[in-house]
Order: sequence, then structure tokens, then C-alpha cells
Amino acid sequence: MRVDVALTPDPAERMELPWQSAAGHYLDIRHNARSIYQIEAARRHPPLGRFLATVNSDDSVFATAACRAQAADGGPSGKPHLFSSRIALLFVQEDFNFQTSHFAGLIGQLEKLLAQDSPADELTAALRIGPCRFGRLGRDGFHLALTLTATGDSAEQAELRWGLGLTRVQQALLFLSRVVRQHLRDRA
Repeated sequence: MRVDVALTPDPAERMELPWQSAAGHYLDIRHNARSIYQIEAARRHPPLGRFLATVNSDDSVFATAACRAQAADGGPSGKPHLFSSRIALLFVQEDFNFQTSHFAGLIGQLEKLLAQDSPADELTAALRIGPCRFGRLGRDGFHLALTLTATGDSAEQAELRWGLGLTRVQQALLFLSRVVRQHLRDRA
């Protein structure tokens, strides 16, 4: 998997929490797991639903703040088909969301874990730090903007590769959750 990284907060990634748009609104999946069923992309794409359930579980130190998934047809020009998702991640421990160093560390570890094993031309993960306004807290902080894109000779192949890649991201996040929990226990 090719991993593209940007550690400087990108104003284009700005997010408000809680958010609301014509397409939907913020759902706190961590505190209401059944709200996953309200997310159309999670219903249409089971790997995304499983990812959301796992990353927002008690086994994880992360929570999702937004997600979407979409396909792009390769068309008659012979270009590959694409399938991608965009997910905004936060730390459950709120104070971690106010320091870019926590996100930079997370991105560095994710980059190492995701760059292993799979061919770079089929999957790309873009990891970006995005600014975030936490309205309930009246504070500015950050989130991790994760974009995962897969290519394929057909739309089905691209979506299958994306689903497998998303599972790898999920496993990496659970591994890093265990590392963070151990680090916090050692500091206590």
C-alpha cells in the first residue's frame, strides 16, 4: 500500500464537530453503536460498517467523526476503476485531540504498518492532519483525515481491494490502540 502523509494541518480538511449538512449529521457511534445503521455508505458497503463498528468499540482508543465512500468509473478510456473512502478519526481521550504531536505520532506509526506487504499500485492511503472545531468544548483541535483509494480493472475489483485495504487499516488501528493503552498504563 502506498502511503501519502501530510503532517502540517491543512485548512481544506477543516471540520466542525458536531457537524450537520444536507447529506446528514454527526452521529456518535461510540456511544450509540446502532447509529451505524443510519449511515447509508455503511449499509451499502459492509467493510465500512465493520470498520466503523470496530474502530468505535471499547477495544479502540479512536472514534470516527465522519465517513463517506464512493466509486469512480474508469470509463471507456481504459483508465482503472477507483473506489475510495474518506474517514475522519479522533482520539477518544479528548485532550489528545488538541496537540498535533499526537496525530503526527499516529500517522508515523500507521505509515509504517500500512506500507508493508501489499502492492503500492493497487491501494493508496492518504493520511492528513485536519483542523477541527470542537463546538461543545469551544476549542480548536485536530483530527486525522484518512482517504483510502483502490484501483481495479472493474468496479467490483476496485471495491474488493478497497475493502481488503480498509480491513488492514482497521487492524493497524487496533494494534496502535493496544500500544497507546499500554503506554498510558506505563505512565500511570
